[in-house]
Amino acid sequence: MLRPHAAVTLAEEAVKADAKSFLYISAIDSFFTLPKRYITTKREAEEIIGGIGEKSGMRTVSLRPSFLYDSSRAFTVPLAGVMGAVSAVNGLFGGKLPLLGAAGYRPLSVEDVAGAAVKALEDEQVKGVVDVDGIQTLATRVWREGML
Repeated sequence: MLRPHAAVTLAEEAVKADAKSFLYISAIDSFFTLPKRYITTKREAEEIIGGIGEKSGMRTVSLRPSFLYDSSRAFTVPLAGVMGAVSAVNGLFGGKLPLLGAAGYRPLSVEDVAGAAVKALEDEQVKGVVDVDGIQTLATRVWREGML
């Protein structure tokens, strides 16, 4: 079988190094402009990495962020605004508007996803797939702890 992602090789190496945890940044969905294989490959990698973790006892976490924005990539900020509005409308319909893909989820800042990744690795209770809401919850925990 072909390896769907370099992350699988990294997970295998993490097991060899006796890592206790492995975090993979995946994606919540794709965009209509990307080939379908983009998201199917990510799901395959998640599944294989999860299996590696189960066999070895290594805790695995797969973060599934939506569209990522950051001021260092200026064009992403207005796109995030548009996607935020689209995701709000989608939310009014229970998240069931067709063909939105990743645009149907609220965008996340790179900083929030990075903080969520660190928090997920610190908290041994976090494992498996973490969706957009879960990422936001972890990022909020980081923010709250920073306020103390």
